[in-house]
Amino acid sequence: MKCLAVLLMLGLLVTTSAFTFPPIIQALTRMGSSRGKGLLSLSEEPAKLHQAEMEVSDTTLSDGRKALSRVTKEPLSRHDTSRSKAIEQNKRIMEFGIRRDWRGLLQYADEKRNEFNNVNWATMWSKLRGMRREAMVIKNDKVFNRVREDFERRIEDDGMGWLGVHGVANVVHAYAVMGIRGSAFVEAVESEDVVTKIMSEGKPQAIANTIWAMARMGHKAPTLAKAIDSEDVVKYLMREGKPQEIANIIWAMARLGHKAPNLARAIESKEVVTKLMREGKPQEIANIIWAMATLGHEAPTLARDIESKEVVRKLMREGKPQAIANIIWAMARLGHEAPNLARAIESEDVVKYLMREGKPQEIANIIWAMATLGHEAPTLARAIESEKVVTYLMSEGKPQEIANIIWAMATLGHEAPTLARAIESDEVVTKLLRKGNSQNIANTIWAMSKLKYDCPRLVHALAGSDWEIMGSCTDQEISNTALGLADLGYFDKRIFERIGKHVNVVIGGSHQDICNTLWAFSISGLIAKHEETVGILWDEAMKRPLTEFKSKDWTQLEIARLFARSEGVHLEVVDNDGRGGNRSEMMERAANENVTNKPATRFERDIANDLKRFGFSGFETEVTPFDNREGGNLLKIDIAWKKEKVALELDGPFHFLSPSNERDGTTKAKKRLLKSLGWKVLNFSYLQNMKYGKLSDENKKKLLVGWLKKLV
Repeated sequence: MKCLAVLLMLGLLVTTSAFTFPPIIQALTRMGSSRGKGLLSLSEEPAKLHQAEMEVSDTTLSDGRKALSRVTKEPLSRHDTSRSKAIEQNKRIMEFGIRRDWRGLLQYADEKRNEFNNVNWATMWSKLRGMRREAMVIKNDKVFNRVREDFERRIEDDGMGWLGVHGVANVVHAYAVMGIRGSAFVEAVESEDVVTKIMSEGKPQAIANTIWAMARMGHKAPTLAKAIDSEDVVKYLMREGKPQEIANIIWAMARLGHKAPNLARAIESKEVVTKLMREGKPQEIANIIWAMATLGHEAPTLARDIESKEVVRKLMREGKPQAIANIIWAMARLGHEAPNLARAIESEDVVKYLMREGKPQEIANIIWAMATLGHEAPTLARAIESEKVVTYLMSEGKPQEIANIIWAMATLGHEAPTLARAIESDEVVTKLLRKGNSQNIANTIWAMSKLKYDCPRLVHALAGSDWEIMGSCTDQEISNTALGLADLGYFDKRIFERIGKHVNVVIGGSHQDICNTLWAFSISGLIAKHEETVGILWDEAMKRPLTEFKSKDWTQLEIARLFARSEGVHLEVVDNDGRGGNRSEMMERAANENVTNKPATRFERDIANDLKRFGFSGFETEVTPFDNREGGNLLKIDIAWKKEKVALELDGPFHFLSPSNERDGTTKAKKRLLKSLGWKVLNFSYLQNMKYGKLSDENKKKLLVGWLKKLV
């Protein structure tokens, strides 16, 4: 029996596979067919070397995995030293690690590597792995590369058997942490033989370290992932695994894009969820719910337990910003409202902590999640809007983070002038255009339009760019860009020409994107110049089922039809589509519902009263500019003399952009439409009204008479 064990340990009894690996891969996969439980791992201390003296026996583990526990009193390989020397060498290695003296450690390893056994090698990699800050310098060091090449040659000569399952897991983990890529050693870990060995002998930590390392290095590892998601392995992991190990495994699966249905289903069981909530640290809980959300697993049991007051208190008390951000982000992705969690995040103390310690990505994810879930978060928004935090976010934040933050603030209705002003700076505009993608640009422009914040630098930079970014735009990004620009009053022909070139992307998207883009061309006054593009969009809208459209969509279609006619373009409404729908009725109904019974503002009431007091007659309020009662309540004139076709438009603050006080796109478009219909238009702003209100009645009358005489 002893002889058999020795032969197995030396890798002499090896079965060859039907396919051929490169030489080093062949050597790496020669781990033997037995399932040794006694091989030493990186995590074992030198004092535990005596465990190598064990009897050989076939056993069946409690989880049903077959194993041959075989470690002999003979040396593990021809490279093994005596036990005392191995212990002494390990002490020296650990001393270097404690001092973080990586140069000394590598020099020692270079001198002694021919005497190192598996524990020495594993300990060396463990200590190097712990020096994360120095990793870039270490992996480019000549001595390090000489030592690493010798280690891999030894693996090539002797296979992986001498290193052991846990040693393999820990070494590949070190490779991942240090950023070592393109190693044949790493490739071999994914081989069928090695994966089988890891699954049959590996403890949860070894399995977790291995798949985590693969994810960190970007290796898809389909063989390893499939094996982990097998029912037997999943049961073993759920029973024996610690929360950190379970978290690392499902996190890695999510990073690599493996759905892992068996693993996800097991994690979602009440028994496992209870264990995770009781024993798991906030970061582990965060990684699990993040992974479930990323993979699209709804996880109602997990989400419900996370939302419990007890767990929420634990998360706020012990969680770092990353953990808090990942959890609320995941809840938002999964559609769980999480009121307890949101309320806790919104507390003054937590907000201060997040602003002090949080990274831009974490702050962005939190406010994005709050906006997605509909939590107003005034405390959080106010903190983000502070000068200090805004400066930090603009300096350190990536384009996506900046875009997500301003999108969230706009979605929640927070004005955010400090944030908007910073985004409109030359430095941030340059960052967005050079490093951002189409989604970042679209979300930023849309948010600026929602906030009514003028952004000429951003728009002009976008118009003057080579617009390569448009090539990767989705339908939503194109429509949001068009919508935002039109709403802001920027009708740049170059941008809309580029949008027109990608009309096929838009019509391949949602009905909302089609309606938004049609509305944008209408407001911009570019229907006649882009008649073909508008026609394609309109025809697609007429093909879509009526059930897709909401009142806002019908309103946008009616506005597009009215503006098109004012430019001499006829857009035909298709009613008889064979599906029992009547689009004309739906558009008319939406137009009539729009702003119905809207109360007159004080501004409108005061001017109307003054006109009456000063003897003006023949005027009406809220007058449609169209004949035959078209347009419903859309585009009504505030005060009109219908016979003379004179329109007095009273523009309150919402008609203007900050800080430029330029009128917005819809206000400009309405004036253009009225003029095309033969109306003479006078726009009277709230700023003018502030001065007007201070005048005497005599001067007020003179002012009104003077203005109106110019139009009649």
